Amino acid sequence: MSAASLLSDRDTSSGRRRSRGIGTIVGIDIGTFSIKVAQRESGNSSAKLRVCRVVPHSSPLDPADSDGCLNRIDETLSRVWSSRNRWWPIPASCCLSMSLLEFRTLELPATSDGDTDAPKLIDEFTADIPERSEAWVVDGWATQLPNPTRKSSISYIALGMRQDFAESIAASFWRCGLDCQLIDAIPIAMARSCHENSSAVALLDWGFTSVTLTIAIDGQPYFTRILRDCGLKHLLSSIENSLQVNSEQARHLLEIYGFVVSANDPEESDLKALLAELTAPYLKRFGDELIRTWSFLQQMPGQSPSRMVVMGGGASLKNSMVGLKESVRFPIEIWKPPASCGMEHRTEAPSVLFGPTLALAGTSRFQ
Repeated sequence: MSAASLLSDRDTSSGRRRSRGIGTIVGIDIGTFSIKVAQRESGNSSAKLRVCRVVPHSSPLDPADSDGCLNRIDETLSRVWSSRNRWWPIPASCCLSMSLLEFRTLELPATSDGDTDAPKLIDEFTADIPERSEAWVVDGWATQLPNPTRKSSISYIALGMRQDFAESIAASFWRCGLDCQLIDAIPIAMARSCHENSSAVALLDWGFTSVTLTIAIDGQPYFTRILRDCGLKHLLSSIENSLQVNSEQARHLLEIYGFVVSANDPEESDLKALLAELTAPYLKRFGDELIRTWSFLQQMPGQSPSRMVVMGGGASLKNSMVGLKESVRFPIEIWKPPASCGMEHRTEAPSVLFGPTLALAGTSRFQ
């Protein structure tokens, strides 16, 4: 969602002023497990990547505790980015995990161009929210391509958060020397990360709390769905409970050994076989959700994707893509950054983690 208008009036009590015409931008992806940051600087003919890193939260965010989430985000941001310029904070944009947002599918009057009536969207979105008297930031988009012959109503994806939540995040950025001028939801940032500008592509963010699938066309999101019980925390819990280890230890085991026994892996061990056995139910559930969703997408006129591109923490685990490819019957590949960004020289973390982050750092203008 674009919260640029919401964030236009900044508290300048710190003595800092908003930047004008600075040739750099910082993109930050705020997830429930970690914060990912990328900084790009624009030159005369190219953009150079200066910073690219991942900083885990001291413990995963609990979406049910908004105050706790804000405190944890503030603490992690202070470790991610320190104030480097007292007078002119660096422009920044960020995106939020779907678990930190309210998600709705609404039926609204159809329009020929796909635009939404903002007041109507907010009214419909907040109709069943107990705290309706509070101010909300809401954005949405049609789940189908514009069609003049469409019926009187159409489904919209709508995402929202309380205005004070957005303002608190912007204030955390400001204290760190960053001027947050744009807040996206993860589906929008994912769509920005897609390099193609024509056919529909299915983008999958394999996150800690949730797995988000988005259809992007020309860099814009259309269909969005959250796959139930498929986040990495559900995978990790199957190992934690069986092996009596904590979440960090379970994740380390998956990073080293993987959770699928690959035919191309020459090293066999009882531990690998045990991990594959423990995580098999999760992988089957994940595969079933993907197959069911893919079948539905093939029925959407003009939006049937030919392949799926995966990004996020799950895609960085050993043999995870092998497991997905064995579970589904359609083309699936891992997201790769543009070769021109030179990312391989800037981070030790897997590049697949930085799809939305790099897209935010490459945003040429704020909307």
